[in-house]
Amino acid sequence: MTEVPKVFKEVCLSCHSVKSLGLKGGGSAPDIAEILRRAKKYGGFENYIKEKYKTDPYEFFLYPSKYVPTMATVEGRVYSKDVDELLVFFNKIPAEEGEDFPFLLLIPLLILLAIALLKLRKKKRFLIS
Repeated sequence: MTEVPKVFKEVCLSCHSVKSLGLKGGGSAPDIAEILRRAKKYGGFENYIKEKYKTDPYEFFLYPSKYVPTMATVEGRVYSKDVDELLVFFNKIPAEEGEDFPFLLLIPLLILLAIALLKLRKKKRFLIS
């Protein structure tokens, strides 16, 4: 099991959750796995912070209200050593999968709909003749 840093439990969990690890947070912020899913496009969490917020993860976590105003409540509660622990922790969390899953479910439904429409069209032609 992934070890959850104390700072995550005391600071981050008030808003963020990690459902894949059974950590239910306050719910006012995205699940960490969802953030990590977005970060995959950038090559990982650290690159995501660098690209999206134009800063490094240390600056982001030490002065978060500069980048995400709603994170003002955590200002001054995270220290450099905590950032190291958070980065290790985030790298161990599987990124949320299944974002495209509902679209995959639509494919068989669309195929069935197309077949039904074709049959209906043939039936109408038969009735008109």
